[in-house]
Amino acid sequence: MIGASSFAAPLPKLDEYVDSVELYIPKLGVYDGRTLDRERLFSILDELSTCDLETSIHAPYFADVPTYPSGLVVNTAAMDKQDFRLMEESIDLAAEIGSHAVVIHPGIQKGDYEKSFNKMIANLKELAAFASDRSVVLGLENKENTAPDNLC
Repeated sequence: MIGASSFAAPLPKLDEYVDSVELYIPKLGVYDGRTLDRERLFSILDELSTCDLETSIHAPYFADVPTYPSGLVVNTAAMDKQDFRLMEESIDLAAEIGSHAVVIHPGIQKGDYEKSFNKMIANLKELAAFASDRSVVLGLENKENTAPDNLC
């Protein structure tokens, strides 16, 4: 199976060339700040329903670049209630549309490495339990050596 990210091309165009699409939540334009725009999401899902594509979801993550939506920055080593809500919305979306995988990123070290790492593990366990209840698997994207503060 060959797949591509949803920001590579419009869904109908991807449908011509690949079997699977990763719905890249940070760049889908379905959030206004930290609020999910369900109308925009339903429009994308409607377009997706005309395609013959398997799906996975790429959840929000930590990015410190101007092109990344600031409202969707999530550090899995330092999550608050709103961060959990954002991640849970991606997991719920995966379950709703029959995706079985959600890609997440490791956390960023802030201060003490061991404390940050242990907090990330605790947060990932909580997210994994939430995902498991919905028959969704989390895939941790290995970011080792891409930035000095990545935890893995």
